[in-house]
This record gives sequence, structure tokens and C-alpha cells, in this order.
Amino acid sequence: MPSAAPHHVDVHVLLHGKDGAVLLGQRRGKPVWEGHYQLPSGRLDPGEPLRAGAARELNEETGVTADPAALEMVHVTHHRSPYGTDRVGFFFAAHDWTGTVANAEPELCEGWEWWPPDSLPEPLPPYLAEALEHIARGRRYSEFGWGEETTT
Repeated sequence: MPSAAPHHVDVHVLLHGKDGAVLLGQRRGKPVWEGHYQLPSGRLDPGEPLRAGAARELNEETGVTADPAALEMVHVTHHRSPYGTDRVGFFFAAHDWTGTVANAEPELCEGWEWWPPDSLPEPLPPYLAEALEHIARGRRYSEFGWGEETTT
């Protein structure tokens, strides 16, 4: 019997500002997606529920606080990373949040900026660009990097 496929679980938070703008930060100091723009996101900790992990990552990276129970799951993507890992990414929308956005991890992020959803910066990791497009179209699930892509 084959062993279970190892996967990393990532949580991403869509934080919306004025006029529907999306918060994105440019990555630095990491070998993965260096220089690319990313949502507040990170890996789920062992034993951590998804929404709690998303709220934790949001706070650790931006200083903003969101109630995990109020986060809305808007998309799931199962993707194969070009860095050699299989990943499942859960995307949550934070409609209600408190605080002022700050660069709480300057060693990992150049800074946070608000971007109009129809004019996002480049480069974005390809899986993220595709996931944001699916979210805009109301699609709840996608696959990326496996050859034949699937969306629903």
C-alpha cells in the first residue's frame, strides 16, 4: 500500500480596504518566491485550526487583528510548487478587522500596499494569480501545477 502523500498546508488572508483594494506585500529574505507579491499568509502550525492559523498569520505579518470565527473561507487550491512541494492553500476573507496595517516582519516583507483588484502588481506567484482570479469569479476550488487544471 502506498504511503500518504505529504502536503504543506498554507493559509492566506484577503484583507480588503477602501474601494475593494487588496493588501499585498513583496517577499524578501526567503528563497521561495523572493520579490513576488503575496497576501498575508503562511504555513499552518501543528494542531492549529485553519481559521486560527489564518488569523495568527495575519496578525504576525501585519499587526492587524481578525476574529478567526469571522473569517470566511473563499477558496481552496491544491497546487504543486515549482520548489518541490505539494501544497493545499486555504484562502480566507477578513471582512471585519481592527488595527493599522504595519510591516511586522520587515526581514520577510518589503512592506504592505493596497492594490486595486483589477490592477494587481507583478510578479505574483502563478498559483496565487490564478487563485485570485478564481476568487473574483466565485470559484471555490482549483488545482494548479498538475498538468490538467481543474476548477469548480
